[in-house]
Amino acid sequence: MKKKYSCWGKLPIIILIGIVLLGSITISSGAIVPPKKKELVYGLSLFNGKEFASTFCPRSADTIFMLANVNNVFSFKRTEVYYWPITEEYMADWFSLNEDTSGTMEILQGKKVIKVLEKMKHTYVYPQGYFGPTNLVLGDDAEKEYQAYKKKMDEYWDAVSQYYKKTDEWRKIVNEIVSGKRKGKVPPEPERPEPPSLYVVEPALAFILNLPEGEYSVRVKDEKGRLRIGSEKKLVAFTHMKEGIGYQIIPAEKWTYPVNCDDLRQVIYFTDKVTLFLKVFNTRQYNEYQYVKLSKLHAPFSGKGREYGKGWVQLDSRKDVLCQLLKDGKVVATINERPYYVEQSPGYALGYEIVDFDKEKYPYGSPTFEATKIEVDKPGRYEFRLIDNKDGKVLSPSIRTMRAVKSVHANFLYLLTIFPLVIGGAVFGWRRSLLPRGPR
Repeated sequence: MKKKYSCWGKLPIIILIGIVLLGSITISSGAIVPPKKKELVYGLSLFNGKEFASTFCPRSADTIFMLANVNNVFSFKRTEVYYWPITEEYMADWFSLNEDTSGTMEILQGKKVIKVLEKMKHTYVYPQGYFGPTNLVLGDDAEKEYQAYKKKMDEYWDAVSQYYKKTDEWRKIVNEIVSGKRKGKVPPEPERPEPPSLYVVEPALAFILNLPEGEYSVRVKDEKGRLRIGSEKKLVAFTHMKEGIGYQIIPAEKWTYPVNCDDLRQVIYFTDKVTLFLKVFNTRQYNEYQYVKLSKLHAPFSGKGREYGKGWVQLDSRKDVLCQLLKDGKVVATINERPYYVEQSPGYALGYEIVDFDKEKYPYGSPTFEATKIEVDKPGRYEFRLIDNKDGKVLSPSIRTMRAVKSVHANFLYLLTIFPLVIGGAVFGWRRSLLPRGPR
């Protein structure tokens, strides 16, 4: 016999089911706070061919990678380390704990100690500002550079203070002339002093490693010669495999999406007409895994699968060259690098035009970029290459090929896609005609 429930008898069951369902879909809004652990780690500032990349070597990593024959900065510090699962990397909370350790560093090859390093004073000098190229300065020169920088900054702030005083006096004079209390012409407004572009970091102590290509081991010992726990690591000093010349190619129709062309085997394809802007760089080819680890040692999965890959890296730009455009092996144009300005279309409509930069036309602007402009308006086989300004010789790693692709009307392809439908419809109609006719 089926058991009947009253309305009030069903209510607890409904509430229970609702709580279960609500609990299954409720998402916690609390913050994710990963557990932190105090560790002794290597803080690294490694030169990657164009700048210094910062990373650190957590206890879980057993090998450090650095470029050979250049200065690299090592420090051994105590900090708080945690794993961040969102980006799959270890993070160091330097703001909470950044405790330096004393002692010396030993460099070993095999089981033999080949170098013992003391900490050295160093600083980073940015001649063109913080986002420009970096120079690593060592020893007494580091302190001299920093003191010279401080002097320049003191002079700048003194000039700013004087500027504000002169500006107050100038405003008083202008107000008096406007109100009629003073006669004469309005004097020129004082010019605000320009801040120095130079930036120098306060000197600090660290181990400076400069080693030839090879495999080593490193470790840190305290003043009593005792090994510091966690300091023993393998060290790989590697160098480039090849040198070359690469390009950053800026298409005129989408200048915000440049592409790199670093390999001689790369071919540039275009249809009918094309306008390209080229930036020229010195390039070097490295092992991809080792090069990635220069800046991503704290990310355990970085570079995985690329242990045997080779990749080009664009370094400093080349300004001492001329570009030649060739068609069918004959030089048709010799082009200099020039500054260009991207002029946006007026109004609300999207669009732009890339024009030669003119200081008179844009007195308060600056060039958007500097590049070599290549224009091709006829189909054919083209090449571009670079000529050294010093000796007029062709730089063979700079040669790239351009090929025109004919634009073919593909309307017949749509007809081909309809053809199976037509055949299928005809077969379907034919088979329907074979069915016996009569009442349903």
